[in-house]
Amino acid sequence: MKLVGLSKRRWTACVLMAGLLVGILSAVALAQPSNDFRAVYVNNGILMTGIGLDGQVGIAGTNYDAIGRITLGTVQGARFTTDDDNKPLVFAYPYPCGNFGVVTVRIVTADATDDLIWGSDDGEWVDGIEPFADPGGRYMIVGRWRHADTGIRVDQTVELVGGYARITWTITNEGTETQQVGLRFLIDEEIRSGFPAATSDYVLVPGYFPVQNDLDLQGGQVPSYVDAAPLRTMNAPILRWQFKQNGLTTPDRVVISQFSRLSTNLWDFTSNPDLVVNDHAIASYWNPQSLMPGKSRTIVTMIGLGTSTNDPSGRYALDTESPGVVGLDASKTNQLSPEEFAISASITNYRSLNSLQNVTLENVSFAISLPQGLALADGESVNKTVPSVLPGEVATVSWRVKPTGEKMGELTYRVYSTVSPGSLSKSVSRSLIVPMTTRVDLKTGFQMVSLPFAFDNTDPAAILGLEQGDFTLLRWDATQRRYALVNSIRPGEGYWLRVNTAQTLTLSGAKIAGDAFGGTLRLALPQGWVQIGNPYPYPVPIGLIRFIDVTQGLAITYAEAVQRGLVRSVLFYYDTTPPVGYKPISLYSDPAAPMIPGRGYWIFVDSRNLEIIFPNVITPGATITFPSRLGVAPVRWQVQFIAQSEGKQDATAVIGAASRATDSVDMYDMPKPPAPVEESVQTLLIAPDGQSVLAQDIRADGIRRQVWEMVVSAPKPDSTVVLRWSGMQSVPSSLRLKLVDTEAKVTRDLRSTSSYTFTAGASGSRRFQIVAEPRGTAGLRITSLRVTRTRGGAVSISYALSDTASAKVRIMNAAGKVVQTLQAGEAASRGVTNLTWNGRDGAGIAVPAGSYLVEVIATSEDGQTARAVQPVVITR
Repeated sequence: MKLVGLSKRRWTACVLMAGLLVGILSAVALAQPSNDFRAVYVNNGILMTGIGLDGQVGIAGTNYDAIGRITLGTVQGARFTTDDDNKPLVFAYPYPCGNFGVVTVRIVTADATDDLIWGSDDGEWVDGIEPFADPGGRYMIVGRWRHADTGIRVDQTVELVGGYARITWTITNEGTETQQVGLRFLIDEEIRSGFPAATSDYVLVPGYFPVQNDLDLQGGQVPSYVDAAPLRTMNAPILRWQFKQNGLTTPDRVVISQFSRLSTNLWDFTSNPDLVVNDHAIASYWNPQSLMPGKSRTIVTMIGLGTSTNDPSGRYALDTESPGVVGLDASKTNQLSPEEFAISASITNYRSLNSLQNVTLENVSFAISLPQGLALADGESVNKTVPSVLPGEVATVSWRVKPTGEKMGELTYRVYSTVSPGSLSKSVSRSLIVPMTTRVDLKTGFQMVSLPFAFDNTDPAAILGLEQGDFTLLRWDATQRRYALVNSIRPGEGYWLRVNTAQTLTLSGAKIAGDAFGGTLRLALPQGWVQIGNPYPYPVPIGLIRFIDVTQGLAITYAEAVQRGLVRSVLFYYDTTPPVGYKPISLYSDPAAPMIPGRGYWIFVDSRNLEIIFPNVITPGATITFPSRLGVAPVRWQVQFIAQSEGKQDATAVIGAASRATDSVDMYDMPKPPAPVEESVQTLLIAPDGQSVLAQDIRADGIRRQVWEMVVSAPKPDSTVVLRWSGMQSVPSSLRLKLVDTEAKVTRDLRSTSSYTFTAGASGSRRFQIVAEPRGTAGLRITSLRVTRTRGGAVSISYALSDTASAKVRIMNAAGKVVQTLQAGEAASRGVTNLTWNGRDGAGIAVPAGSYLVEVIATSEDGQTARAVQPVVITR
């Protein structure tokens, strides 16, 4: 192999990699290249990338062109593990060839559409200079290529910044006519080398199950990134292609498909979601845009290690690295104590072609900020320093960190750096997933829990380490429709647990239940209300729950199960944060809501012979988002009512309207979950048939009068209850909603007020109506306000109301201070009211000459308000 375009420093680095290349070639089982193969490489100690210059590479008897192709792989890889050392990220690494890493330039003119491989013989290197490693010392390869027939020039820079290759294409129209130019970049990801896994690579897109079929995402569906890993573990090498980050150019289209099909055409590709993918390739498209002569467009993307997050902008780059998922320590007796792990940070001091701009960074300082749930290991300090970093060098520090067990799920930390001269500072943050440990914090009284582990001894007393009389464990019996004592604990089930005193327990004999990264644990569901729980110590999103219809032998998504009438779309949990009580999470309004380990949930099952498949941990350390494929929430508008009393609450009551709902009980409605074991405040919606009690009552959409009946019960008689509501912003402006207390005969407009307080009385409950009706007029209005001076020096005031209301009429001076009140909330009839102000203040003293304001505020019985103001001038 002949390496060209390298500085002496880079040449030395490549010579030293000879042994490394042999190891990589052995791992990927590639044939040796032909003698005329040439390439240029750079290596920053974490990654190595190369660009083909000419010649071919032979693989399995086929010769593949090298010119212009990009290759990428690891050297050291992630600092916290050796599992990803010397691994390919793009197939055929370290040889750039074929369509394994190929850039296609699409040029559209009035006469033709050309799809050209960047660097190919269809064009030429600008000024005859092949791609070269930047002699200025930055870890980059620069190539300049031009298509002579059209004058389209594409300058490409591949730069290694920490754990990523940042690729920049600058497209310039050097021709004489306006042309449309776009770009596609295709890689054949290859991260399996050295991992004995029988299945295809684990390719992840936020919001989707691991990709097993063609996936074609366009426009708003384009994800933030795509990950690829050989195994469902946290220490395997993870290839991440970033699409949405400050400084990057979001593609118009991202396609994941079988390499043999996706690479057949340089640009055009028609996806088929029914076809299975077992050799994944990823392509990003930046659609053609018009370029006038002399104009340019720039496209930037980043590909590298998903274990790293960086900020490459400015005078230097700051990078932080950590596992995406914190592992569990198999060396421990119960395999569940989280291991210590490393978080590292590094800065790259860029070297410039202009030697005057090259500065040694002095007094380089790093600091780390950890969230609750993570702590520095013994002996570690928050601050780290490096005396100096020469131009072109990388400085790295690390911290040993351990989970504390206080918090689980996605936790975010941040690292900071400051360098001199100039005290240049920056910071980057990164998220990782921390599992639940066997430590369980329990409060006094009942709480709805799950225990996300498997146990050889399933006896509750043995697991909790408590005597039988020190706790109570109950579970809903759907057949008997009552709570029953539990004598065996299983993963995936939810329970009511009561302890006599608040305490922290360590679960005994716990082990991981199945493959948390495979999502294969199943649980049979009886018909009716079922208590379930996440069976894994990591959070999993509800939107990725699946079900099996046992009668048909069919696995379906949660959304499909709801549409088929098998289950309902809302889960309920018991929040132990005061005020304690039920809260809902909805598949349609929040499909990314996580099932928290250790928490119990209610799910309502309409069908017999149904099993639930709990979703796997789909992505390390990332916020899960769900594309539009789940569909827009079917509810057009909804309002939630929350009742609070005696330190407890019920937030389950929801009314609303949907285009496909009916006024009778249907799949849009939610039955009321069984009451908590202990007395609590409750909200019950009475179904239109008068027979059922509901938590959610969604009616047919339309601007018409409708009435919902709701009963609110307090924990005990004569309790004070506060009823609040939210979501009025979703209600059409043409609808008016009001709350009617049928006992106290009080009405409140839901737009004008947000709460209502009442005393439950001896019965302990109160009945309400929520009335929706067309807003025929604009509601309560002050239709006129007139203020005139009389001959005697008094002021005549008249105002007219559109409806009966209480009215306040006040006189204010120029500073806004009230000097006289003419009406303090007295009832005023619909129509005109006349008043007179004698020009005196509340003490009967004549006010000074000057400008004053007459203010009228009217309030209707249901809480609507209206206000009008008119000026008046007093002279003396």
